[in-house]
Amino acid sequence: MPLGAVDSQDLPGLKLGRFALQGVRGKIQQSGIQGHCTLAHEPRDLRVPAGQVKLKLAPWDVPLGPSLRPCRKTLWVEVWVEGAFVRTVPVNLLFEMSAPLKSEEEADVPLESPPEADPVEKPAAFPQPVKPSVAKDRILPVPPVLKCGQMASLRSSTGAIRMESRVQVLQDGAPGEVIRVKLPSASSSFRARVIGPDLLEALP
Repeated sequence: MPLGAVDSQDLPGLKLGRFALQGVRGKIQQSGIQGHCTLAHEPRDLRVPAGQVKLKLAPWDVPLGPSLRPCRKTLWVEVWVEGAFVRTVPVNLLFEMSAPLKSEEEADVPLESPPEADPVEKPAAFPQPVKPSVAKDRILPVPPVLKCGQMASLRSSTGAIRMESRVQVLQDGAPGEVIRVKLPSASSSFRARVIGPDLLEALP
């Protein structure tokens, strides 16, 4: 079937990112934890079959709590068109949590201040050197989901035709990265994009 024979449409990557952000921020508000998350980078635009698009946020296990340090996490958004599953898309988000909100009953009650003592003259102190501040927003690297030497599934598409084959991974790779792979019976390698655990996408 020639390329473009089936109607298709563009799905902006920014729409995918905002959908993931909306779902995560709703969970943060429900948990009563003070914090926020932002997009680490905007997902790339997709070309999907024509029809009504529906997005679903795949289950995620990010522990929302004050112990969660600033970090980058990958969430997955499922893309459906006219009730048919098309693919999953990784969305990288930056998380930063703080202490939970206190109710009025738990709020600290100010104590009465003790009576002021007679002022005592203190010798003038030399100014202390200012210590350099350490950046709080450290972004942790995303761990690889594919290891060199393992076998994985490779998806490729031409128009409305989708194919899947098994390939050998030649480099470690995290979601969104481009690594080299090869077919088991081939001597040459080619590039593919990491989609998730045991899954890659052939580059056009």
